[in-house]
Amino acid sequence: MPVEDAVIDYQTVLCETAVRWISENAPAQLRIGIWGERPPLTNLQRGAVLLSNAGPTYELLALGPTRFVIVNPRREAEWNSAQAAATLSKPEINCLLHCGLDGRDEFLQGLRTNSQWQTLPFPGLPAVTVAWKCDNPLNDFADQTLAISLPARVDRRRLLLWNFILQGIRFEFFDGIRPGDDEILWREMRHMEAYKKIEYLRGSYIPGAVGCKRSAIAAFQRFLQTEGQILLLVQDDCQFDAGSRNILQQAFNELPTDWEMLYLAASCRSPSKGYSKFWTKLQGARHCTSILFKRSFIEQVLPQLIDCGSELDVFFEQTHRNRAAFCVLPMVARQSPGFSDITLTRMSNPNALK
Repeated sequence: MPVEDAVIDYQTVLCETAVRWISENAPAQLRIGIWGERPPLTNLQRGAVLLSNAGPTYELLALGPTRFVIVNPRREAEWNSAQAAATLSKPEINCLLHCGLDGRDEFLQGLRTNSQWQTLPFPGLPAVTVAWKCDNPLNDFADQTLAISLPARVDRRRLLLWNFILQGIRFEFFDGIRPGDDEILWREMRHMEAYKKIEYLRGSYIPGAVGCKRSAIAAFQRFLQTEGQILLLVQDDCQFDAGSRNILQQAFNELPTDWEMLYLAASCRSPSKGYSKFWTKLQGARHCTSILFKRSFIEQVLPQLIDCGSELDVFFEQTHRNRAAFCVLPMVARQSPGFSDITLTRMSNPNALK
């Protein structure tokens, strides 16, 4: 066999491997555009069902429950910002996938002038870039959205990415911190609830809880280096519900003027006080799944948080009676059940309102 026939086309293998994996794991309601030439996708299309020839630049096909769109920009003169905007505005596409390094700069350049779209390396597949349309009201409300996530939790990062693509939310991952046992200071743990549960003292609870708190402190410090006024901080097990756009659009129109913290998910420990149709004032609640913070609040409480000896959500719970903390109604986010890096067990912490 000639040597050239034995050469593996890296671009083809990468694209087909990524697309097949995504087709088995992505939410069925996603419509994913694959940016690239048609030849690298020949083998892929043999296992797919062609739905329709949808135009000069793309065609629809099904691979399992996921629908894909083959986008061939080089059928046109060039992949420029205007063409990118036209292609990506099509309702058949939720997000766009680019595999490999060839043409990635051209791909990104076509999106760069379109502020509605965001690109990120796909978690665990650094040579794959994903782009999606950001049309959620949160993007106009919050100046920055940070998703705290340990780099090793690729599984959580992928689940969050799929959800935020479907909900049209702009964000960036913020690497979480996991300290070693000998790196923890007494002042960081002196009031933790671990002392009420002996099983927590024997496990990884304290390193996990301290790491969670340190991660939030680092995220706050990063935000304060910007000019932003509102930060949305989420954990990587956050999932937004399908109706979040409509609820938030209405809720932001009747926002309390003096708010400092806005919970999008919460578990109340004390009865809340109704403020309006869409907001209730918290008197003591937990869950750091998804919270909006005002810059002035972060600046005021950050020194106290750094010196705090309790868990992150307990610290915030203790501030609620004296600060303007509200929760949206109905709640639009939730903590997805799964393996916890704090307790090292499977956890399920549903929302609760009193």
